[in-house]
Amino acid sequence: MRVYRRSIAAIAAVFCAWGSAALAQDAFFSIEGNFTFSVDQHNFLFSLSGEVTDADRFEFQTYHNLGGVNAAGDAIPGGSFDSILMLHPNGGASLGTNDDGFLVGLDSLLSWPGVAPNAAGMFGGALGVTSVPAGDYRLNLRSLSLGMPWAIDLVGPADRMTLTGTSPVGSSNVRKITAGNGGQVNLGNSLTINGNRTFTMLSGADLLAATLVTVGATTPGVLVIDGEGSSVATAALRIGSANAAGTVTVRNGASVNIPQIDFAVGGAAGALGTLHLLSGGQMTTGNLSLAPGTATAAIHIDGDGSLLTQTSGSTLTIGSGGTLNLIAGGALVSRGAMGADGSMATGIEGKAGAAGGSAEFSTGATVLIAGPMTLLGGTGGSGAADEAGEAGGRGGDGGAGGTLTV
Repeated sequence: MRVYRRSIAAIAAVFCAWGSAALAQDAFFSIEGNFTFSVDQHNFLFSLSGEVTDADRFEFQTYHNLGGVNAAGDAIPGGSFDSILMLHPNGGASLGTNDDGFLVGLDSLLSWPGVAPNAAGMFGGALGVTSVPAGDYRLNLRSLSLGMPWAIDLVGPADRMTLTGTSPVGSSNVRKITAGNGGQVNLGNSLTINGNRTFTMLSGADLLAATLVTVGATTPGVLVIDGEGSSVATAALRIGSANAAGTVTVRNGASVNIPQIDFAVGGAAGALGTLHLLSGGQMTTGNLSLAPGTATAAIHIDGDGSLLTQTSGSTLTIGSGGTLNLIAGGALVSRGAMGADGSMATGIEGKAGAAGGSAEFSTGATVLIAGPMTLLGGTGGSGAADEAGEAGGRGGDGGAGGTLTV
């Protein structure tokens, strides 16, 4: 059982802070990875835009020895190594160390004095200060025994704390990062999600990478934007490239605006890019190119309120391995011409008992260079179809069909 202790004064200060929504929100960053050897370490880098005091929740906790549920809601198995945590300002001396933060087990909990049950004990340890100024910080995780999986939470005020990176020492690696409660992840100009890693932004969290986010460069990667207020801020998004699979999911009311999105970059046969807009997830973008060359790519827009919007004058090009599915109320609004450089699988389909999706091309002709456009579970209205292009439809499974307006 996790035990958290605060002084009456600290609790009162927290309740006073609830007068401001931003101050009341504790951002979390749940990170999982693996040590290969006992000498491996991992550094977690974050910045504070303002002072944090012992009236704020400011905690760093491991889960992999006792097991439990982290801040992201993931179940973490126990049985892994004895950890130790140490916090440093950038280039400065340690602000505090914690070995065993709990009355039983070998997990660590580093925070203000009095928060961890063992903070004053032989194997405990707490921050040696009652306030931490604005600046850049490094939290170090190391093993006191074997190299095995690790799991850690970083928690702090959402209006002041930003995760800026992770840095392995030795053979440590990260496999999963989840941010939530308004937490910001700012990893500089570019970010590559590779090596079967998953990045998840929950409940108002923001991922910032100024110029480019690549999901699946040489090995698979996954990016999930989940919940109202969650977002990605970048100039360009690449989903899948070379011989790797990239998957991006926007869901549950999250809304993303990215000027340029490329799928299956390079057009190689093994490239696979997939975008899911689910349960009210929305995305606005410019030009889209699905499955260039011999690559495979797909967009699935599923559920009422799920929407993909292209800005005025944009183009939508679907290659021979491209698929665009609008399902159960999902919608596409394209304000430019749509072309296909080969056979084209475009599904607008209604699920049982649900309304179908809709596609609207407000300007420009729908051009099908080769192959039919099939509206599954819907009706087709033909625009200026070219050569072998045609529009057709068939009945849905108990639900209203999709529609295509050109």
